[in-house]
Amino acid sequence: MNNDQRWQELKQLNHGPPSELAFRALLALLDTWPPDDQAEPLAYADKFLSQWPDAVRAAPWSLCKAASRGTVLPTWQLVRTLRLSSNHLTKGTVDLAQLAHHASLEHITELNLPRYSSFHELSFLYHRAERFPKLKRLCAADKYNDADVRAIAESPLWQTLERFDTESAIESFAHGEPSRIVPRLDSTSPISHLSLRAIDLMAAWDASELPKLQSVCVFIRSIDEAKALGARRELSQLQSLSIAFRCGFSGNSPFEPFLGTIIEADEAAADAFFSQAQLDQLEKLTISGYSMGYWGREGLGELGLERLIQSGLLKRLTHLRLERLPLGDRGVMTLAPALGTQLESLELIDIYCKGEGAAALAGSPGMASLRKLDLSGNRIDADQIARLATVDMPYLESLDLSGPDINPYYWNVGVQPILDTGATAWANSKSVQNLKRLRLSNCHLTDTSLAAIFDSSQLRQLTELDLSHNSFTADGFSQLASSPIWQTLHRLSLNNCRLENDAIESLARVPEAPALRAIQLAYNSIGPRGAAALASWRLLESVWELDLHDNLIGDEGLIALAQSHNLTRLLELDLEQDCWNSRTFTFSDQAAQALADSTSLARLEAIFSGCVDEYHGAAYSPGFSKDALERLRRSEWMRPSLKASLSDYSEIDEYYEQGEFDENRKLDEHDFRGHPFTLNEREADHADGRMRQLNAPRQPDRPIDKLGSPKISPLPQIAEDDEEIEGLGLRDPIPVTDHFAMMRLSLEDEDRPLPNEVGKVLSVIRWEASSVRLHWANLSQVAAVLDKRKTGATFPSTYRSMSASREISPRR
Repeated sequence: MNNDQRWQELKQLNHGPPSELAFRALLALLDTWPPDDQAEPLAYADKFLSQWPDAVRAAPWSLCKAASRGTVLPTWQLVRTLRLSSNHLTKGTVDLAQLAHHASLEHITELNLPRYSSFHELSFLYHRAERFPKLKRLCAADKYNDADVRAIAESPLWQTLERFDTESAIESFAHGEPSRIVPRLDSTSPISHLSLRAIDLMAAWDASELPKLQSVCVFIRSIDEAKALGARRELSQLQSLSIAFRCGFSGNSPFEPFLGTIIEADEAAADAFFSQAQLDQLEKLTISGYSMGYWGREGLGELGLERLIQSGLLKRLTHLRLERLPLGDRGVMTLAPALGTQLESLELIDIYCKGEGAAALAGSPGMASLRKLDLSGNRIDADQIARLATVDMPYLESLDLSGPDINPYYWNVGVQPILDTGATAWANSKSVQNLKRLRLSNCHLTDTSLAAIFDSSQLRQLTELDLSHNSFTADGFSQLASSPIWQTLHRLSLNNCRLENDAIESLARVPEAPALRAIQLAYNSIGPRGAAALASWRLLESVWELDLHDNLIGDEGLIALAQSHNLTRLLELDLEQDCWNSRTFTFSDQAAQALADSTSLARLEAIFSGCVDEYHGAAYSPGFSKDALERLRRSEWMRPSLKASLSDYSEIDEYYEQGEFDENRKLDEHDFRGHPFTLNEREADHADGRMRQLNAPRQPDRPIDKLGSPKISPLPQIAEDDEEIEGLGLRDPIPVTDHFAMMRLSLEDEDRPLPNEVGKVLSVIRWEASSVRLHWANLSQVAAVLDKRKTGATFPSTYRSMSASREISPRR
């Protein structure tokens, strides 16, 4: 690529829509620009980025990781937000203190601290607030091994902070209290948004007037708190309010989907609050419950809405969001006629709405003005979804009718059964003429829906389409090549759509999609042939994101991708596999060498690989051998951020190499790929037995000044820079064994422990001996008690890495 082509691409980014993905593409373009000519494009980018929101000018995890290891590029000056977590199970978080040691943070305006990490981010903020002179937005919560949030109550950070958040509003707090803090503010404070406990928000108001505070997220823990907060005159200046009533807890949950549990104390608190709250300026309202298990939800129910409706507030709102609440059809039927004609955004997410509730919405006066409608996570049937499609919504730009969030391996919580009938009705609806975003994930759709959507004469402005967790075939994709949707589509999500090689080959025949920048194909059955088809797809020349998480591409597939000349703008490769994938493997050194020799992947910022356990949040392998990783890290074309991503496997719990790829390996019963695509409409009977969690009695609320001194750790020490691969430097893979390991035990001491290796190799244990008693000493050690006879015991293991027999005997 010459400089004229680079400038053309840079100007396209200037005139395109701002997004975090677009900013990452901009960084990749500038990082690979010839250094001698880099000053002018950097200045040009800096100028037009001033019009972009700071939130999208985010340094990805890998870039932060590289900077924390000492490589800070000229593009660092363009960053405004830090991503310290990767959201990948093999990778650790970025050490904020180490990052500040190497890179300037003076231009950073937004910071979201990881809730779980091995570093002391809160302590660093407490001791070194001066490193963030322009910080405007901070999200931080208590960390057990670090500090209390209230330690920064008097920090100089508050002189510039405009927004502050603690925990998410959908936290249950069943096993712990939300973070406490009363920031020391005065009437000149720029703060416009606070997320606090109700008792702490009122204390902040008591201390000073906050004229710029227009948005609040508040956690109400008792009816008395609700009454006191509802009486505050400061509520009248709010434009946005999010409330999480957390006044009780049940913990009931059956083993099938059900409405949930109504918390009467939450309903009483809502009645006490809305009966007196003066919310004259309010435009946006969110009320959040919380999930209970995978199948239910807890919080206020239908009665909790009555006082809100009586207040007349709903008639004035422009945005309403109700999420994870046990409202059901009755709650939606109560709500629908009370919605106002000014409503622009309606989000009723995971509230167990079904047919009658959707029918009530169809007749609501609030539908005609909507720009956004989100009914995801519910149980609305095809007939009622089709009826909603006949409602006149001429301004609609975003529609989400997805079913519940699922992981194909670990939980099956049902679908939103809109079926092909409902999807076809919406594809032909006049209300979608201005639609830009359509999500129909987990709706039990087939090729019929695929054809209806891509053949639609109404969907001419669509930029984002999510059809994940449905089932499509090669025949379905073979008819889509000439669809006009390809001309506008920016992002296409087809995760877990049962796509095999033939389907990918059909998809790869689409000749043109000039706006497409992201395609997600995770949790499919894409093998080496499918990966080769993707590698030869000319359309991917303009794509920034290609998600191949948990597929079956093998060595040949990776080699094809590495040698392709159509992936020159690709930013990230996700090659991870879940441990229940029947064909987990370690990439060969040959595949790694092809990646290291690639001439077209110069913009890659990260590779994520390895075997992960998404249920337990664990990781078991890096996906490459240590020698292969070292070879990759020495590649001359590699960006520093990519090298950093290949240098951190610090979250690997147990280090296994998975063996060679075998495309013909039989699917086991835990792999969803071997299960038929069936409609799951199961629900729990009210008489079904339920799990029950009991919350420990909560102590009465105390003012924050009665809590004693906050915990704060010392200033973190700066570690020496290390070129080792984190997590693997001093470790070797656990030896590979057969599916069965024979243990010959002869123990006189009943409590004598077995060697540590036993627990590392074995996961499922069957004793074929009499008089056996087990003690679990720790995660990697089994203590066995046998009678005094010499006995053999066979231990079958589910680990797929085992391929050679091994005999284990305890040392004397």
